[in-house]
Amino acid sequence: MDLFYSVAFPAHVESLMNNYNIPGLAVAIIGLLVHDDQHPEVQYEAPVSSILPDDFVLLTEETTRLITVEDLSHRTVSDRHEYFFLNVRAAEPDTPKFITRVLPMLARVRKAYIYNNMMYAAISHLIEKVTGSKFVDFLDSCLFKPLVMNSTNLQPSRARARGLGDRNALGYY
Repeated sequence: MDLFYSVAFPAHVESLMNNYNIPGLAVAIIGLLVHDDQHPEVQYEAPVSSILPDDFVLLTEETTRLITVEDLSHRTVSDRHEYFFLNVRAAEPDTPKFITRVLPMLARVRKAYIYNNMMYAAISHLIEKVTGSKFVDFLDSCLFKPLVMNSTNLQPSRARARGLGDRNALGYY
C-alpha cells in the first residue's frame, strides 16, 4: 500500500477517474483495493458474490452471479429506492446485507444506467469485509491522511471527538 503514501497517488486517482465511469469517491476507494496487491480478489470485473458469498445476495441467483464490482456504480439496474435508507439509529438498523436482498431490479444487468446510491452501502461493506477495517477508518488511513485532509471526517461525531466540531458545516432545511 505504498502507493497511498507516494507523490504519485493523486495522479493515480485522477487517472482512475478518467478511465472508469465511476464517481470520484467510489473509484478512489475501490480503486485502492483493485490496485493493491494485498487484495487480488478485488477487481472491477470480479463478481461481488465471489468476494462476499454470504453477504451479497440479490433477489435472483442470476443477478447475484452477474453483478461485478464495477456494476456497483449505477449499472446494477436497481431502482433508486430514495426512501429506503440505512437507519443507523433504529432499534434494529438496516444492514447492507439486508438491503441487497430486497431491492428489485428494473432491467437486465448492465442494460441501463440507473442512478442508485444503495449499492454504495454494498461497496462500504465490501471494503470492511476485505480489509477488516471499519469503512470510516479505511477512509481515514487510505484517503484522508495521505491527501493531508486533516479537517475531513466522514461523520460529525468523529469531527467532534477530534476537537473539530466547531468546523462542522450545517445543512440547510
